[in-house]
Amino acid sequence: MITVGVALGTVTCGVDTADVWYAWVGATLRDMGDLSARVLSALERERLSMYRNDSAAARYVVTRSLVRSVLSHRMDVPPGDVPISQTDFGKPVVAGTLHFNVSHSGDLVLMALSADRAVGIDVERRRAVERSPA
Repeated sequence: MITVGVALGTVTCGVDTADVWYAWVGATLRDMGDLSARVLSALERERLSMYRNDSAAARYVVTRSLVRSVLSHRMDVPPGDVPISQTDFGKPVVAGTLHFNVSHSGDLVLMALSADRAVGIDVERRRAVERSPA
């Protein structure tokens, strides 16, 4: 089985917990074809074919593969069979009691997963910004 990502740890707030995972796009470039074929759903592979930018396509594959790999392990189903749908606003969701959120910036993809409640996660790459003279 192909797995993408590494468990970063568990965050606890009161009695609720969330697991945090990460993946580096660049570390997975050699596996893009295999990930697309074995982890993504047919609909996701179709959407991937519409990407014209290689780096955006790679980020899409790694993001979707991370989500499917983590949920697959948690739900004990093959990655392509994880029942991911979308809200009316385009946010991916999974049926049942699992809640997840994904963020990416540059080469880094983060995912938070909780059985307790809705979660959110955000990442921004650090950029040098010129300061204006005071």
